[in-house]
Amino acid sequence: MTTPSPLKIWMLATDAANEYMSVAGYAGPDASYWRVNFAGERMSEDWPLPPLKILGKSKKLGDFVGWTFRAPIVSARAKDVLQPLVREDVHFLPFHELRGKPYFAMNVLRVEDYLDNERSEGQRWPDGTLLTYHRYVFRENLPADLPPIFKVTPSSSVFVTRRFADAIVQNKLTGACLQDPYKGLTLVARGEQLNVYPGVL
Repeated sequence: MTTPSPLKIWMLATDAANEYMSVAGYAGPDASYWRVNFAGERMSEDWPLPPLKILGKSKKLGDFVGWTFRAPIVSARAKDVLQPLVREDVHFLPFHELRGKPYFAMNVLRVEDYLDNERSEGQRWPDGTLLTYHRYVFRENLPADLPPIFKVTPSSSVFVTRRFADAIVQNKLTGACLQDPYKGLTLVARGEQLNVYPGVL
């Protein structure tokens, strides 16, 4: 199995070089939290914010802040840049203020059947469907005009295409990391560079 080249789709993550502040917080008593929140459906503006723990308090505060792969956290500046691009495919929800500045959780509403489940790798349910992914492999017959941002299941990581990636670079948005979906966790295991998109800060 080989990596598709050139890449058309990247997995959106944060802080490849561990230079930026990130956040953590227990997001509910059980898995039901994620069945309701950030699951491909619109949410209430007053959604239940998770408790917040700051990681790397002395580090830089980026336009993208690490929290969970399924819900990127972005600054007001990033929201202003990205909203005209993603339109109705993302619902920007108020998040905690960070260092006195407003931040927003990106609830990605667009879910596309682009994944090749047979060739993708990860932990599987008894029926063969994937529970967690180690490598994402996309179908070969993808549309020519891919959306800027999407998920492959309501609970999946977030994926972006070149229009979204170029908006990050051209507007010098900081803290993002665009990973090769095929290599996935193997990059971490081998200690390789996580970001593969030139110009991401």
